[in-house]
This record gives sequence, C-alpha cells and structure tokens, in this order.
Amino acid sequence: MMKHRQGFGKLGIAAAGALLSLCIGLPALATPAKIVGAEPGSRVNVRESPSTNASSPHFGLVGDRVEILDQTTGRDGYTWYYVEFPVSGARGWVRGDFIQVLDSSVRPPKPPGSAWSHVYQCEAYQITLREYAPKAFSYSSTSARGNLNLKNGTRRNTGYSWVYSFRNGDTVYELEDSWPQNGYPGSASLSVRRNGTLVLDEACEK
Repeated sequence: MMKHRQGFGKLGIAAAGALLSLCIGLPALATPAKIVGAEPGSRVNVRESPSTNASSPHFGLVGDRVEILDQTTGRDGYTWYYVEFPVSGARGWVRGDFIQVLDSSVRPPKPPGSAWSHVYQCEAYQITLREYAPKAFSYSSTSARGNLNLKNGTRRNTGYSWVYSFRNGDTVYELEDSWPQNGYPGSASLSVRRNGTLVLDEACEK
C-alpha cells in the first residue's frame, strides 16, 4: 500500500470510524511543534495509535511543522503525541523522541521509567549514567587512569538528544545521547572541557 506524506492512505471503514471517534474526543491544545531526527528530510512514521506496533498509513518528514492535540504515555514508557499537519489536516500519533515542542510551557518527553542506569563505553572510559531519583543524575567513570564519581548532574533536551552535564571544579563532563529513529539506535559521545577548553571528545558505544 502506498503511503502518503502528511496524508492518510486507504484506511478500512472500521479503522477510519475508530480514528474519527478518537479525534472528536480530543482537546484542541494546538501546541506548535516540529518533527525532529538526525537526518533532515528523513521519514518518521505517523501511527494510528500510540504504539510502534500500530499501523502507519502515512508519514512526516524531519523538519515538518505540526500541531500537538493530545499526548499520552505509551506502554513502552515513552511520551506519544497526537499531532495534526496544518497543511493537509492529517492526524496521527508520533513518539515523543521525534517531536520537538516549540512551546516552552509544554514539557518535552523524558526517557522511559525512573531510577534507570545505562553503561557507555567511550574509548578508554566506561561510564555508568544513572537517574537515581527524579531529575537527579550521577556519573561514574572507570579507566586505567582512575575512577570518577559525580552527582547533581543536569539534563537538557536539544530536540534530538539528551545532554547530561556534570561539573567537577573547573571541569565539565558532558555525555550526549541521541534518540533512536528509523531502526537506528542513535549515538552517544563524551566531551570534557576544562576552563571552557575542550580537552576530550570521544564517541561512545551504548
């Protein structure tokens, strides 16, 4: 079945009816946003329900502007946004890591779950990143040069990645983890700045 950008394909009558019922019950939040991804112009699936198992009768492209009509937390732990394409009027669900909210009053999606941890191998450094409490992050690095344990880190959303920053005196450690998309797991990198000067920049396996 051919898929159309910003437009529905040929849906069955039952599916179309169910979608129409869903749309009628949604509040008109109309929050401005855009589709984001690592490669400009790449396709992002727009689904009939907030799940990667749901069919995607159409798609948007990275950079497309959309309006957020509703949001929910899916069973996968991600935030999902119900969006409308203003030109075509097409609607559907897009996972939160492909959406950049342009209204600062709306909270961006956060990684699924809480009290999580993840290990990154950044050349000679093995780093464990943890959210040990809501919005409380720790950084533990081990290498032949010694160990480093930091807490009280911050996190910011770039629109396509999470950046975790930790300060230790005059040195700032930043671990950037880009969001997965289109079957690609995303990438990660470690940068270290001392007095504002970049002293280390390493790609990481995750």
